[in-house]
Amino acid sequence: MNIFEHLLHLLKLQYHHCDPFDRVIVAQSKEENLTVITKDPNFSKYNIKILWE
Repeated sequence: MNIFEHLLHLLKLQYHHCDPFDRVIVAQSKEENLTVITKDPNFSKYNIKILWE
């Protein structure tokens, strides 16, 4: 895990979600290929793996 890679990915994210902490979760998920557990419909706009939509 490289925090700088996560930050670089965060800066490149489209702005589908206003919550900065959720945007960090999306960036980490994309960078580390992780599944996010959420019911928030905004996460699905980022093309990440989601459990419990």
